[in-house]
Amino acid sequence: LLLTFPLKRDYKGIMNYIDKSIKKIRTFKKTKGLTNSGLSRLAQLSKNALHNFDREGWNPRAETLRKLEDLTNI
Repeated sequence: LLLTFPLKRDYKGIMNYIDKSIKKIRTFKKTKGLTNSGLSRLAQLSKNALHNFDREGWNPRAETLRKLEDLTNI
């Protein structure tokens, strides 16, 4: 799976993009009043895909992040 990053294609830029995306997804979840289970259901993910979602350092798979970005229109 090849993701297209709007930032410079370097490790720091990619990690910055991912961190910003995760923050936006967390904000979406909070604004909509969703649980991790509800968010995973809407994004068509397994419940385990969002294990530790609310913790710093959560490291999603590329496909998980893509589905969440699609859901939240990031």
